[in-house]
Amino acid sequence: MDYQETSLDEFESFDGNKFPVHIWEPESPNIVLIGIHGGLAHGGDFVTIGTHFMNKGVVSISYTLRGHLQKKTHIKKFDDFVDDALSFVNWVKEKYPDLPIVIFGHSVGTLILNKLVIEKIQTDDRIKGYIFSSPYFENALKAPKIALMLAPVLAALLPKLKAPAEYMTDYTTRDQDIVKRHKEDETKNIRGTEASMRFANELLKMFKWIEKNISRFPSPCLYLISGDDKIADSKITVERIKLINEDLVESHVFTDSYHEGYNDLDRETFFKHMEQWMRKTLDLDFKEAPSTA
Repeated sequence: MDYQETSLDEFESFDGNKFPVHIWEPESPNIVLIGIHGGLAHGGDFVTIGTHFMNKGVVSISYTLRGHLQKKTHIKKFDDFVDDALSFVNWVKEKYPDLPIVIFGHSVGTLILNKLVIEKIQTDDRIKGYIFSSPYFENALKAPKIALMLAPVLAALLPKLKAPAEYMTDYTTRDQDIVKRHKEDETKNIRGTEASMRFANELLKMFKWIEKNISRFPSPCLYLISGDDKIADSKITVERIKLINEDLVESHVFTDSYHEGYNDLDRETFFKHMEQWMRKTLDLDFKEAPSTA
């Protein structure tokens, strides 16, 4: 267990594929925090959140998305991500039948989570709220128009072709120890460094879907936005969340943070906002609990 997990597991998704699960569990948890990671990453990246909240009586549990754990991230269609997420949520509900659930999505995970809630879950008494970290609603680096025009064609004809993109690991966080860990994961093909044309084009389609559908989001949500995000366009995020019912949304911008706010140098403030929102808005009760680590 390389990411300070208390245990590892796997779940079987809707189509029979199995995916690894990372769990950070105190002795007597009273809240479940589900994590959906970002593109090119993996479930172990939830380690900073998992270890922090384990001492608050929270069991954090994340899985690795399909098409990951390899150098080039590739999928057939985005809806597979969404159906996997629904399968995982149902798996967690069975594993922890008596605990309230909060779901956390980061980057590409925020796209998955939005579509999951709007199209699949709507409302669920077990799920109390949703946290969105550095939403990937638009690229921070704008692609040339010709590239955007060609993307659907290349995705159809050469779906596994490497998408043109700048290497961005150095801009994930200002914490150089975590950047070093990311780069070590890349050498093991645990963390990806490339995206296929199909994966990239599916994200482009989701940018349009978010703009059209985010107003339908039906539940309490917390948006934690990195102000110095060089991967996702934080200004677009601020504009998009204005479309949601204002009574459901709380948001905070971390002016100096890079893309992974939960891994950045001011992550204690990031965690503080998470905890305060879960206490105040969701009326969830934290408790100090000894970990089993």
